[in-house]
Amino acid sequence: MERASQFHLLPTAWRGEGVQQFADEYRRAFAKAEQLYIVSAFLTEWPSALRLNPKCKEFRLIIGTDFGTTRRAAVESVLRWLPKRFLGEVRAFNLRGVNFHPKAVLWREASGRRYLLIGSSNLTRAAFESNVEANVTVGLSSEEYARTLTWFRRISDCSLEVNDAWLGKYVEAPIRSTQGGGKRKPATSDEARPPPVFDLALELTNKADRNLFARHLRARRAQRAYFDAHSKMPLLDLVRTAAAKRRWLEDDNVAFYNGLSRLWAGSETTRLGGLQWVMLGKHADHRELARSLVEILDAHLADQDDTVAREKDRLHALGVSTRGAVLTELLCHLLPTRYPILDDPVRRWRSQVGFDRGVGGSEGARYVRLAEAMRAALNDPGPRALGLETLAELDTLIWFRFKDA
Repeated sequence: MERASQFHLLPTAWRGEGVQQFADEYRRAFAKAEQLYIVSAFLTEWPSALRLNPKCKEFRLIIGTDFGTTRRAAVESVLRWLPKRFLGEVRAFNLRGVNFHPKAVLWREASGRRYLLIGSSNLTRAAFESNVEANVTVGLSSEEYARTLTWFRRISDCSLEVNDAWLGKYVEAPIRSTQGGGKRKPATSDEARPPPVFDLALELTNKADRNLFARHLRARRAQRAYFDAHSKMPLLDLVRTAAAKRRWLEDDNVAFYNGLSRLWAGSETTRLGGLQWVMLGKHADHRELARSLVEILDAHLADQDDTVAREKDRLHALGVSTRGAVLTELLCHLLPTRYPILDDPVRRWRSQVGFDRGVGGSEGARYVRLAEAMRAALNDPGPRALGLETLAELDTLIWFRFKDA
């Protein structure tokens, strides 16, 4: 039986109630959730006494940084609290020119019941104890939950991992006192609003550059269109057939190499990157590459990034040399809004932006971090003004800006 909607009108003392139902609702969500997603416009304190369900399978917290209101100490507190299995699941909204103001908790319990807690309260002590706030918890149908989760993931694609690189660049707003002494609070004037922590915008302000880039963009779109029309389905057949083979002989490896060359690598009509693979990747274990591609393509969207990282690390452990340019270009062709090509201009862009500088992590984790940063960049005003729709197109802009760096 679904619970009735729960209203949380704060402070409870105003209604003659002593029980902090709102805090209890947070505790319930954390204790019972198998999936738990939180967005908060800013974070000034983290309730470290919260206990997350040990059977929780998915967790993500996305915070805002408008006006520098979020406190570094609170971020560090949540990172210490975070269970190791959810390392990297604290994110910061990083979209230039967009106010980030949601306060919501979305969760699903083992019973299959789904809930959304939404209202005016940020993750602050005052929101729980003294502020005048209004919040409500509502039960969701499976369709409503799916719609809300899609909204959340859209926000996630405009966010970056909170890590040492992020903490090293984040600038808090100065704390100032209110008139008459009183409680100290961050400044929140429009003039105090800082830019996003990482500048991913990739704007082209020169008209001649924009015109020249438009020609390169048309060429990239023509490559993608040709691949989808002529190469995609036979290439998928080639990959799935190779992945399913129990015995793999040298002749099979050669046949796969020739098929991949014919369908993709042998022509600039479909190949986005350079020709290095023609020689360097010829003798790699192509069945293992195919197996990784199938695992990634068949993964549920919520698990896809983890699958990419795991498979890239597996190929690294096996010494499969095609895990770099070949795997990432094929992913860029087959999942163009999700994964980028790992080429030299992209590496230069990543180095300049610095969103993972000094953070470390496995080869697979670093590639997924790059993909997330490029998804966020794709949503920024610069790429949007140029009409970019995929990471394959964003790669063209990065190439245009960083090819001679």
